[in-house]
Amino acid sequence: MGKLRHARGDRHQFVRLILLLNLIFFLSQFGCDDSDYRKVNALREFSRGLTYQEEGNLTGATRAYEAALGLDPNLADAHVGRGYIYLTHKDLNRAMVHFNRAIEQNEELATAYNYRGLVYAAGDDMQRSILSFTRAIQIDSEFAEAYRNRAVIMAKNQDIESAILDMSAAIKLKPDYARFHYERAELHLALQNRESAIKDLESVLMFTQDEQLAERAINIIDLISSGTVR
Repeated sequence: MGKLRHARGDRHQFVRLILLLNLIFFLSQFGCDDSDYRKVNALREFSRGLTYQEEGNLTGATRAYEAALGLDPNLADAHVGRGYIYLTHKDLNRAMVHFNRAIEQNEELATAYNYRGLVYAAGDDMQRSILSFTRAIQIDSEFAEAYRNRAVIMAKNQDIESAILDMSAAIKLKPDYARFHYERAELHLALQNRESAIKDLESVLMFTQDEQLAERAINIIDLISSGTVR
């Protein structure tokens, strides 16, 4: 299977962003004290950081997240964002500090647990990685990336059947995401489920716009059909 994933943005962050922007509007309309103003400005910086992150501008995102934390050191979402930047740069220790701080401030922040799982996995702590992804799923049962990431760890632990169950859960939530189908095909092949693998590879061809991924899928279908892959 592929590497563990940490997307530039996810629906959890954007849902929370909408709620935070609504809070900013409310406070600006009805007034607030100096402490509240700092929190409002911190939320604004966080929203800027998330926009930069989604655009792939990690330098801008870093500055915005640090500005947000300078205004409100307890803003959990900003800690997640800053931790994400450290994670992309493979600075695992600093990333973990921020994800832990985010969870201290908000124990129901699924994204923080998912990212913490990635850090544990990078350090080969598979047990804690699985626990973190599982906690993310317990908080949000529609967190497709957490299911997918847990599947990767299950596969590394040679628990292929459990990995297929998790990949199937991810696909149910994102049925048109081609890479999930490709990765489940790899799992099916590990169990020699050739027909199931072909079905997933055909789904890859249906949904993907990635020419390289499509070419790999076609090559594997040809190998299975010729009997080269058993």
